[in-house]
Amino acid sequence: MESASRPRPVGTPSRALVTAAATCLVAATGAALWLLPAEPLPEWAAPVTPPVAAAPAVAVAPKAERTVPYVTFIDAIRAEGGISRAPSYLVGHVNATGCLPTWSGLPASAKKPLVSSLHKTGRPVALSFGGPQGAELAATCPGPARLLRAYRAVLKAYRPESIDFEVTDSADAATTTRRAVAIQRLQEEARRAGSELLVTMTLPATRAGLSLADRAMLKATRAAGAEIGRVNVLVPFAPGRRDNLRALADAAHATNRQLTRMLDRPAWPHLGLTPVLAGPDDLTAADAKTLVAFQTRNSLGELSVRGATPAEEVSQILTAPRQ
Repeated sequence: MESASRPRPVGTPSRALVTAAATCLVAATGAALWLLPAEPLPEWAAPVTPPVAAAPAVAVAPKAERTVPYVTFIDAIRAEGGISRAPSYLVGHVNATGCLPTWSGLPASAKKPLVSSLHKTGRPVALSFGGPQGAELAATCPGPARLLRAYRAVLKAYRPESIDFEVTDSADAATTTRRAVAIQRLQEEARRAGSELLVTMTLPATRAGLSLADRAMLKATRAAGAEIGRVNVLVPFAPGRRDNLRALADAAHATNRQLTRMLDRPAWPHLGLTPVLAGPDDLTAADAKTLVAFQTRNSLGELSVRGATPAEEVSQILTAPRQ
């Protein structure tokens, strides 16, 4: 057997070069397949910004990794008649008079029958504090001990699986600190009891993402030791505008980039997306299918709709079990 290798014909690439080229081709093909657009709207397929190496600004509860197919928001003040079955529910809003929890002026116990009926469905039920119609407890109850007792009273009365804060006072540093400290205490108490309290934040967003004040509020909340499992963004739809879905996509991608920098990891599982409809025709069946495809593709943590009630066909698409 000859030990010397035969000379390679002129113009023939080396075996090492061929192997390297094949490896690059496989990698490039895989990348191209990964970046293929999701149907039916290509603009929703923009690649996720890679994590930025930075100190985390939001601690995330492990429970939030589970994607919630759809969250039905129930305005407790306007809720009438039967409640349609849904994957999960969010009931709002718990407001305050001083250190007394209320439902827009009604006693704190006023909505127990409503919430009890939701618990009987066997689906997760969450409560939302704050919102646009009244002050949140942390804004009106300056005493930390009394504030903590007020939150505890609501949790004991309604037994929610998680709680949400629809924050409208991010610029108020004192309120932010009181709320964050109370959240940290409630979560610590839950852990000592062998359970876990998932806390989410609902904030407005534009095509530029979250406001500077809201981002600062999230960072301050993290600094106090509170864990924010998910950030749900509200994106208003303009009546009759054809680019509403495009604006929603821009807001989603911008907020994802912001949260990715905060988390130092992909943020999609910790992001919720909620279009606020001006009219029932603002979200079509085709739009709903696009939203569901977008959620599935990106493992979006939560999907919901507020404002006008969409058509029955649209609701069925949004609440259907995910594949």
